[in-house]
Amino acid sequence: MKLTFIDRILISELYPEKSNMVTLRLIKGMREKVDFTPPEILKYKMNTEVQGLARNVTWDPELNPLVDFDITLTDSEIGYLQDRINELDKNSSIPSTLLELCEKIKQG
Repeated sequence: MKLTFIDRILISELYPEKSNMVTLRLIKGMREKVDFTPPEILKYKMNTEVQGLARNVTWDPELNPLVDFDITLTDSEIGYLQDRINELDKNSSIPSTLLELCEKIKQG
């Protein structure tokens, strides 16, 4: 799946805070594939700023990371994300910031 720089930051918003052990293991596997590696964090000069309950990720704007990353997710991982999006959609709980990412995931 092709994910943008921003997609890789936002996808964690689809993960539940709590779940069963099987789901948490599935999410752990996705995190290992999607999260930025230490060399990428250094390359893009990324930083996380916490303000109250909000977490903001910043990076060097001069590096302009307008690149798609080819992330290989299993059918189970994609299926989980699609089910999660359906659940959030049913409850009208999808933030507008996730619309493009959700559409991309729904397409598989």
